[in-house]
Amino acid sequence: MDDASRHPLPITVEGMEKRYGPVVALGGVSLRIAAGEFVTLLGPSGSGKTTLLMVLAGFVRPDAGSLMFGERQVLMLPPHERGVGMVFQNYALFPHMSVLDNVAFPLKVRGVARAEARRRAEAALDLVDLGGYGGRQVHQLSGGQQQRVALARAVVFEPPILLMDEPLSALDKNLRERMQIEIRRLHERLGMTTVYVTHDQREALTMSDRIAVLNRGRVEQYDTPTEIYDRPASAFVADFIGESALIPVQVEGTTALLGRQRLALPRAPAAGDSHLLVLRPEKLELLAGDAAPPAGANRLDGRVRDRIFQGESVLFFIALPDGQDFTFRLQVRAGLMARLPGKGDAVAFTLHRDDTLVVPGGVQAP
Repeated sequence: MDDASRHPLPITVEGMEKRYGPVVALGGVSLRIAAGEFVTLLGPSGSGKTTLLMVLAGFVRPDAGSLMFGERQVLMLPPHERGVGMVFQNYALFPHMSVLDNVAFPLKVRGVARAEARRRAEAALDLVDLGGYGGRQVHQLSGGQQQRVALARAVVFEPPILLMDEPLSALDKNLRERMQIEIRRLHERLGMTTVYVTHDQREALTMSDRIAVLNRGRVEQYDTPTEIYDRPASAFVADFIGESALIPVQVEGTTALLGRQRLALPRAPAAGDSHLLVLRPEKLELLAGDAAPPAGANRLDGRVRDRIFQGESVLFFIALPDGQDFTFRLQVRAGLMARLPGKGDAVAFTLHRDDTLVVPGGVQAP
């Protein structure tokens, strides 16, 4: 098998709409995916991510919109004429076939000669580290091995586009994390355009070139993992991605007012009737005593409502003067518990100005 996909294609989605009765599954979705890019469709259940993937695959016919693979309009083509590889959530392997025959099946239906199909299937199994497993039956494989077989079958005919529908959801945590890295490495080696669906934010951040965060059939933000995490475009994205507390504030230019506390912002936030301060615990640092924050940082005062020892860390529940609260996690070494602030103690934190994020709010429930 070649080290790179022969013809990775860009994907252009314009104004995609799909309704199921009164339910809006897709509400005018538009995306441009570059050739060879790994894009993840991320969102909670009912956000429209799987519906969009099924539209790309040809299993769902939208009510309106345009879909281009490269320069070709494919919206009216059936799935088998779109030339995409597909990995399903349940793998969809044929139990009566050997591993090798499962992988070779897409080549067989394309009329590839038996000897050539066998050679390419064996090469695909080598690619996913299952060389020598071709003679086994599917039921003799572990869940992780079955997932690899499904992946080998999807790429054996070197499709320009690979679609993956939550392929790791049935695996345990450790195997799932290993497979995330392996799929990413395989994508980099083959170079095909990949669209991946998941509801797992960490999975999306780990694997993607870009992420489309969907909510109620619409794209809330489409950007790189770093920008999605560090610069959420909406309260929904800030709440869905990572661990955060959303605190109502008033905004005056590049200043956020939290009660009597004034927090400098890196830039004026987007206009809105209300705004929320996004507090991510890992961006905060505990400030000793009455010390002033370092240059370029804000000071945030509060009081410890409760603290919970969790082995390698302590979880603090911090109440702000206006009654809002948030959590803060501190890594601790043995013997330091006695020095930490306790329940009822006043505390202060530093928050760098560049990490002081404000978004238009409120938060729409999934």
